[in-house]
Amino acid sequence: MGGPPRRLSPDEEDFVIRTATTRPSKLGRPFTRWSLRTLAAYLRKVHGRVIRIGREALRCLLRRRGITFQRTKTWKESPDPDRDAKLDRIHRSLPAQTQALHRYLCWRNTNARHPDVLAAQRKERARTRGEKGHSLGRTPPQ
Repeated sequence: MGGPPRRLSPDEEDFVIRTATTRPSKLGRPFTRWSLRTLAAYLRKVHGRVIRIGREALRCLLRRRGITFQRTKTWKESPDPDRDAKLDRIHRSLPAQTQALHRYLCWRNTNARHPDVLAAQRKERARTRGEKGHSLGRTPPQ
């Protein structure tokens, strides 16, 4: 194969993956999630072994192994036993237009890659650009 030889052995790669999938707080770090920068810095200072890896090489290694550092969506459930009744009362009190907007936004968020959503987003961007005068090289009004 072409390219430079690998700098990390398979054992070192496994160590990087184990570290990346461990919460930083369990390793004595003062944060809850790794970033590429903090993980690379931690790997350079691990006691007993020094792993020198750049952020881009680290990102590629993690991607090959199916690991991404995207935030997970979290939510909290209410312990209130009357929660559903209260939410129903709130939803019934909302105007019909607000309810329709809420239903649309829920649909749009679950179907973010739907062709209709993408077309509407393109149309909105074109309208906004037109209002700002960015089309056809015109300068926007002051």
